[in-house]
Amino acid sequence: MHGRHPSRRPASLSVAASTTAWAPQLARLEARVALHTLLTRVAHLGLAVPADSRDWFPAGMVRGVLSLPVRYRLG
Repeated sequence: MHGRHPSRRPASLSVAASTTAWAPQLARLEARVALHTLLTRVAHLGLAVPADSRDWFPAGMVRGVLSLPVRYRLG
């Protein structure tokens, strides 16, 4: 123990419990921050395909696009 008393070890949560419990919320927060940053830094951003031509994948209560082609111009 190198001089540390066993009762003074740092307390921590289980990795599996903490990542499982907060993973959905963290993923949504990361996506929100990433999209906000992208949309504020890239002035000319738009869909490269018509909006009604997107292919959706069903996944229970969650829905998303299979791909989302975009076009942009920096500056």
